[in-house]
Amino acid sequence: MNNGWTSRALARPLLSEARQRWVEAREERRHRRRVADELHALTDRELLELGFYRADVAAIANGTYRR
Repeated sequence: MNNGWTSRALARPLLSEARQRWVEAREERRHRRRVADELHALTDRELLELGFYRADVAAIANGTYRR
């Protein structure tokens, strides 16, 4: 019995799932970074008109902001 082949066959789906989770996490980080960059590009006055302070940007980008 070739356990090496069986191990590889079992590992393949696990590696595929791990890679997919990594890709999704990378895309989420990129999205958060784009949101933060866009908000940082606004002036303090523009942020205040939206009801935010510059200190709120990280929480907004991370999705943890609460009013």
